[in-house]
Amino acid sequence: MCKNFSYDDIQKWLKWFCELNIYNHFKEIFNFFFHPMIFWIHYDKMSAKDKIVQFITYAGIYIIIFLLCGTYSHAVDSIKVLLTELLSIIPFVLCIVLSIVFAQIPNIKNESISRCVLLGVYSYLIFIPFQILFLTLFYNSENYLFYAIACIVSIVAEIYMILVSLRMFIGSKKRKIIYVCAILSLFTIVDLSMDKLGFVSRSTNYTDIIAQERFELGKSIKNPYMIPTHVVSNNGEVIFYLYSSPIDSVAEHKYSEKIYFEELKSDIDSIIQIIPKTKYKTNHDFFNSLYILKKSINNVHTNKLYKNNPIIKNDTIWHDKYTYTSIDIREFSTECSQLNTDILRKEIQYQTTFENAQKVWYLRCLYHPYILYKIYKDMTE
Repeated sequence: MCKNFSYDDIQKWLKWFCELNIYNHFKEIFNFFFHPMIFWIHYDKMSAKDKIVQFITYAGIYIIIFLLCGTYSHAVDSIKVLLTELLSIIPFVLCIVLSIVFAQIPNIKNESISRCVLLGVYSYLIFIPFQILFLTLFYNSENYLFYAIACIVSIVAEIYMILVSLRMFIGSKKRKIIYVCAILSLFTIVDLSMDKLGFVSRSTNYTDIIAQERFELGKSIKNPYMIPTHVVSNNGEVIFYLYSSPIDSVAEHKYSEKIYFEELKSDIDSIIQIIPKTKYKTNHDFFNSLYILKKSINNVHTNKLYKNNPIIKNDTIWHDKYTYTSIDIREFSTECSQLNTDILRKEIQYQTTFENAQKVWYLRCLYHPYILYKIYKDMTE
């Protein structure tokens, strides 16, 4: 049987909860961001119990935000990103710790090392929830601006750790110069080693889940952009179609009409199944446009609507062991060709927008000289 709680029991639990001073730990987050020295002064004055409660509070905030923002549809991607962030903090914090050691030689303080590690842990627990929120806004709004801001949060967290460590643990100007030189050198060594060993950059772990969904769902489509663009006829009878995509400069007879339109009908059936599966409006609109295109092509072919188009060229050709003279070439459908071009242009635009959002990672060159070298190398090649 469940125990009935009395008023005194409730009061007892409320008193215990108030004694934890969780509200004060929430207030300290402001100091952590804007007055880090005050935050750590208050931290030093806390009892061991309060320090544990504070850590549990910040870890709890992290977990709650992750659980509230995460959904099954993108939980795997979110966990991958967050674990990558956690793993990337380890060499980052190690570089900062070694830089502090170099700057403090010969009077190395063990307290500075332990405090630096704790600073890294707290930075992860307090900064990353903001990253989760912006990633969630990106998932829900499909606005790549939120994706870019989510990437910036990591950069801000790193700069914060570098500057706070410099201020907290390094005293004289000479030692500060040693710290800066050491940290730039260590970052360069780590970046160079990871590059030579073939490790991908952190930015590649932030997958474009919208494009990923579009790619996975579109695997079953046989001819996404290849469409008939011209009709070749002789004495009023169609001989064959010329096919091309928006990126082709020349239209060619690449398919047997029977095979192409069998695949076209298969594509239409596939797209009908794909559209309800899309989780993102961007992809829903994309596949809906593709469906309209395929249906339009089939309609023009079935009803021979191309006969209404003017002849654009007369020529003589050799095809299938026969020579045809006075053949007529006319467009298959201007509307279909334009719609096909618009669909491809939109997909390229989506990809370009994502790549532009990822360029915020270039800001890391402010404290990663090797990244600046890589940018220069890519520009000159």
